Amino acid sequence: MEPVQSQQQGFTGTVSLPLPDLIQMVCLSRSDLTIRVSSGHGEGMIYVRHGRVEHAQADPFMGEAAFFEMLRWLDGRFEMLSYESPPVESVQSSWEHLLLEAMRRRDDEKDAPSEDTGEWDSLSGGSEPLQSEREADEWDHNLDRLFDGLESLSQQYAEEIQREITLEAEADEESEPVEPLRVLIVDDSTFFARQLQRIIEGDASMKVAAIAKNGQEALEYLASSPAVDVITLDIQMPVMPGDTALKHIMIRHPIPVLILSSIRQDSLEKIFDFLQVGAIDFMSKPQSQENTAIYGEELRELLRKVARADVSRFRRIRKSRRSVAAATMEESAGSQGVLVVCGSEGAYMDWFRLPLARLSAGGRLLLGLQKLPEMFLPGFCRLLEEWTTVRAVPIVDASTCIEPASGMLYMGSTMRRARLTGSMDPLSLDVEVSDASSLPWHEGIKLWLSQLSEFFRSNLTVLLLSGAQSFSPDLIDNLLEHGSRLLLSFPEAVMCADMVEGIRSRALIHPDLVVCHHPESVLEVL
Repeated sequence: MEPVQSQQQGFTGTVSLPLPDLIQMVCLSRSDLTIRVSSGHGEGMIYVRHGRVEHAQADPFMGEAAFFEMLRWLDGRFEMLSYESPPVESVQSSWEHLLLEAMRRRDDEKDAPSEDTGEWDSLSGGSEPLQSEREADEWDHNLDRLFDGLESLSQQYAEEIQREITLEAEADEESEPVEPLRVLIVDDSTFFARQLQRIIEGDASMKVAAIAKNGQEALEYLASSPAVDVITLDIQMPVMPGDTALKHIMIRHPIPVLILSSIRQDSLEKIFDFLQVGAIDFMSKPQSQENTAIYGEELRELLRKVARADVSRFRRIRKSRRSVAAATMEESAGSQGVLVVCGSEGAYMDWFRLPLARLSAGGRLLLGLQKLPEMFLPGFCRLLEEWTTVRAVPIVDASTCIEPASGMLYMGSTMRRARLTGSMDPLSLDVEVSDASSLPWHEGIKLWLSQLSEFFRSNLTVLLLSGAQSFSPDLIDNLLEHGSRLLLSFPEAVMCADMVEGIRSRALIHPDLVVCHHPESVLEVL
């Protein structure tokens, strides 16, 4: 049955969709919904109101125990009903905590055979495997209907956020003494941990709260002394490895985490595993030939940025099942122009939630600029192709000519100097990448965007994702003077909001050029 919208209560009906994804969508849209879950194991109910799971019951369980039990029913089916008040409010944890805890329980049981399938391959609400291409198309159609409806329900919330922007005023506040940034080091190498402590405490505004030799020690410390602002986490450790520790940290002690490990060119997929569980950013351990003073400055600056992240805004991603042809066909209309997507700290997972294939449709040239070591650029493009419907092409050659193509994303590196030349008739962009030494991200993004605005002016749109560093005022002025549009993700939708917060005040002066939106609904404001 396709979802049916109710004017007052939301949705009723059934759809082939994993239960965790439905719960996430309903909570993000702050909708009211009752979900009936049926399985060979029994039946249960989940009550959601204003973006919070209020109550769950599945005999003989109630509350969070019932919630986790229903998410284990791999043969389960669910039905969406109009909201009705539950008999009690038995769930206190946030929906993010509930879903992350479900992930942790999956990992704890991954070596144990399942009663249903023999293995827990994924967190699923019980959707049966699609048997045909026609059934897959029906799944896509129902899912699109559900997304469209839930986005309309969240429109009121988005408008309230926009009103807050217009009412904001700058106020001078008396400065207060700043407490040192407290860092927890998690690394099994005693030598490196001590060196890292020396580097971090080279700045009086930072101190190492403790050193843990593995994930288990880190969790024990956090349970007794959780006064920590940011965590550095190694990947490979005995007793409890980094990925397991990170899942527990996100659930029990939601503190920003920086992955700090020995990183090689083939490390991206392992790092990606950490990023999609909630890590904010990553950095390699210092190499023997590296300048310790420069490395220390870069590490301390990154730790300050990571510490400002709000990990409660983290959301899981899932692979898209739609084809590029289907995605681009729906949005074939649209004006020509250049859309540049910019992301920095905390933005790695934001890319996988964007409708990238549809953003490139209608003769639009789609360019991505993510803060990322250049050696990881091809690997990041492969992950985008695997998880989304877009074809991602890294700009790695010395000279590259880019032209619009439906379903195509070009990814450039702002860590290298580049000379850009563009044309609107026909629409194209030539990129000449220099072999000079790497640039800091804030310098590289300024270099790229300044040149793009010079050529494309009002035909340039810049979409900002998560980032812990603002654009320079002169770069913002340059973009607005040329008539380029700036699309800002709502601060509540990104883990690091500094980049979008630094431009929000311009929305009052340039309401047509500076627009706030939800990242998933960016097509509505293009």
